[in-house]
Amino acid sequence: MDKLDAALTEMGIEHTYDHEYMDGTQIVVREDGKYRWDAICTPYSYGWKEGLLEVMGKPLLGQGGVMGYRTAEDVLRMLKGGKNHAEP
Repeated sequence: MDKLDAALTEMGIEHTYDHEYMDGTQIVVREDGKYRWDAICTPYSYGWKEGLLEVMGKPLLGQGGVMGYRTAEDVLRMLKGGKNHAEP
């Protein structure tokens, strides 16, 4: 999550980083104050045991579901719309 936070900060993307979200962490990305997408790593998220992220939000996934077992690099590729966009 720290890698994702650093990359979003470097890219100038508006976000908050909650270090105490449900016994884990959460990054929420907003645009003009409106929710866009988020990433979590909690004991209740897909990928927690492996130290991986779960993401949610239409801008990343193209739909309203969630996708787990993502690295920070995976999330950044999804954000940039790379060829692995929204692929498990």
